[in-house]
Amino acid sequence: MKNKFKIIILILICILVLVGGFFIYEVKKEHHYTPVTAEIVIDNEDTIKNAFIIKDGVMPTLNLSEHLTFVSDVENGTANLETTKNVFGFYECEINRVYDEYLPAVSYKSSDTDIAETDENGVIISKAKGETVITVTADAVSVDIPVTVYRGIEIAELEQDIVLLKGESKSFLSVEEYDVVLSEFYSSDENVALVNKNGTVTANSKGKAEIYTYKGDEKISTQITVKQPVESVSLSNITLYTRESATLKASYSPSNADYGTSFTYKVADATIASVNGNTISALKAGETVITAVSGNGISAQAKITVLNPPKATPKVKTISKSDYESYKGEKFSDGSPYVSYFKITFDHPVDNFRINYVEDDGTKKKPGDAIYKNVEVAADSPLYFAICLNESDVLDTRGFYYTNKDGSKKYYSLHVSGRDGSVLMTEY
Repeated sequence: MKNKFKIIILILICILVLVGGFFIYEVKKEHHYTPVTAEIVIDNEDTIKNAFIIKDGVMPTLNLSEHLTFVSDVENGTANLETTKNVFGFYECEINRVYDEYLPAVSYKSSDTDIAETDENGVIISKAKGETVITVTADAVSVDIPVTVYRGIEIAELEQDIVLLKGESKSFLSVEEYDVVLSEFYSSDENVALVNKNGTVTANSKGKAEIYTYKGDEKISTQITVKQPVESVSLSNITLYTRESATLKASYSPSNADYGTSFTYKVADATIASVNGNTISALKAGETVITAVSGNGISAQAKITVLNPPKATPKVKTISKSDYESYKGEKFSDGSPYVSYFKITFDHPVDNFRINYVEDDGTKKKPGDAIYKNVEVAADSPLYFAICLNESDVLDTRGFYYTNKDGSKKYYSLHVSGRDGSVLMTEY
């Protein structure tokens, strides 16, 4: 009986211990997980891009690991996870997580070790001018970092007296000798010429500017002259008579152009008209095209029309002294107090017009010395004269002659009518 009671008591104690365990217990577990790389972040990319400039033969280096941040994936892996859970009746759970510093295993590799290579610590060592790619790998994540090794120089002297056209750009340094210029450049007038950090000058407007830099405390400079080129050309149509010549004059814009302002001319059909320098001569009737080309290659065309010239008919009209004196154009007087006032016009242009003495040997008349210079006379353009004319109908001592545009000549004598004093002309 006593043994049974002991057994019963022992069973009750075991039951109480088990039941108590459901209400009061403490569990403490430590878990360890392998870290996982989620992302590689590059810091100061511009620093990496500009780090490899060879100067004076010195090959630059860079510790790439100092510019990288490795981000872990805390959801899929942590360094240490410590969980403590206390439960008694209605107590809630309390969870604490402690993370160690995340240090993944990292490797570096260059795609072209002749340009740059890396050591196991991420130090990039440049070796030659060129381009390569450094691949950084951490766990299953990798990133490619392009690296360019440049050759840099400082400017000792500049090309002198550079002439540019508006809108033109020029580097006054040989691009075969450098990649990056280490000197800073300045322009005395950026409205005229602008210079960038690589020594390329852009011409903005006509004028002069100084481009300069410094070598230590020494200023070195060059002068930039910007010229305004001809941008457009125009040429007027021309009508000429055969045997006639004219001066060609193309116009251009802008008006302040100082480059390309000289012109060459070329005629399409040289049998109709010929060109010598800027003079065009009409050869035969017809039409052709003439092209004017500026010194910088801008061109324009015009039509050349050559006509067979008509023969001009002169008209002589007596005028008063007051009409003669009030005329503002060119006029001629032989200084004689016994003068007749008259004007001569032509219905078509003529060449080589002149007033002259008329010589008469009794059988025929011929022109003598000129008393008025040879001129070209346009159609309907009057010539005014005050000269002494004989009043005799028998002896004529004054006259004029001219050349028609077709080359034929006309001769006329002049005399005063005895009846009304008018000036008459007679062809001879």
